Amino acid sequence: MTGYKGIIYRAGILRSKGNGQELGDIFELGVPKQKAAVTGGIGFSEMGYSLCSSIEAVLPWMDYLKPLSFRRLIREEVRLFEVNTLDGKTEGSGGHIKAETLVIKREIPQREIIAYFEENQESLNRLIKSGSLTETGWKEYCRDRIEDYALITDAAAISRIPAQNCLRNGQKSLCLYPEAGEYSFETCKKCPGFRLAGDALSYRRDYLYLQCRRQLIEGKELELMEEFTSLRANGFECEVRNLRYLADWISGGNDFPAK
Repeated sequence: MTGYKGIIYRAGILRSKGNGQELGDIFELGVPKQKAAVTGGIGFSEMGYSLCSSIEAVLPWMDYLKPLSFRRLIREEVRLFEVNTLDGKTEGSGGHIKAETLVIKREIPQREIIAYFEENQESLNRLIKSGSLTETGWKEYCRDRIEDYALITDAAAISRIPAQNCLRNGQKSLCLYPEAGEYSFETCKKCPGFRLAGDALSYRRDYLYLQCRRQLIEGKELELMEEFTSLRANGFECEVRNLRYLADWISGGNDFPAK
């Protein structure tokens, strides 16, 4: 079954919606998710992997039409993807469906989203009438230029992510990054804003995951990576679990990044 899913893009990583202060599960393009139990009834919303039967059905759950100004403000965004359930078990019907597994096939880029709603004006009008979208918001989204999702594999680019996403970035009284040039945790530790909510330290687990993923692509052994040791030592179980699964996927002869 083919469907559509909104996925949060945060600090170079695709994640599901988190639970409270905890970050969500990690998705990688072309890598099937581990199987999860799916049943109907009371626990429906907490089980399996969510997807929707149409592009417009995703919007009330995950707003992928937010303008760039909002995305930059909160340091994360929702991206829209085409997914497949790999003929696994599903529950639900209509707009919201749960699957025991799925794989992300491709991103639905901004140009396709705009073309879709231009060809389906009735769907666009229904979303506006329901309050899921405003006319002003739609026009702003169409004016923006949102870059397509791309896997970050450059070590220097990964190293810049924590400082670039820090809420103190660029604030003269709280941020040393503009003067420091290349990012490092040691530089950020000297910032007056270090350890405040939303600082560079908040993105340490993302940074470590991305560096491990980069090295897996290069053919290195996961358990020998210093960054992986740090993830385990800090109790970042989601990142550890997903990296081990990705390492097994690659060692099984599968292409990653997917071709």
